[in-house]
Amino acid sequence: MMNAETSNSEVLVTARPVRPLEWACFLLMVFASVLLPLAFGELYPFTITPMFRDNPRHYCEYQIFGPKGRELPLSDFQLQRNYDGNPVGMGAGLKPPATFNQFGQVAGEKSLRLHLRTMLNRKHPNLEYVDVVQTVIGPVDSLTVGVIRTMTIREYRDVP
Repeated sequence: MMNAETSNSEVLVTARPVRPLEWACFLLMVFASVLLPLAFGELYPFTITPMFRDNPRHYCEYQIFGPKGRELPLSDFQLQRNYDGNPVGMGAGLKPPATFNQFGQVAGEKSLRLHLRTMLNRKHPNLEYVDVVQTVIGPVDSLTVGVIRTMTIREYRDVP
């Protein structure tokens, strides 16, 4: 509890000298964050890549539904998004899994249908078809980002 006498008093802070081990850790971190990326390029967690360097303008969001209306995992069809703000394959420290969904690119209907048919035949031969919703997101005007268009595709697998 504070009273009138203590509210006007000054608080004194004393500083202690920096220990040699603290200086060594500080200098090691500066060395690692500045020189290692310059020497080796990518060395997790240090990177030379500024985020959003590739300046993406559009991207797609996907939803996949099976014949019974149940939503299916995007990774089963390689439609997951691997983008983390860095150009793909840089700054993440890991090689991301293969994907058809490239951030900054909008797949056309023909190439999307071909990809879906290939994935259906390869990974889901028990499904007759899938319904895919592709939502394209990008600049609506000079100040707003939002949904530009939505396309729904029903793609069938090849009949053996």
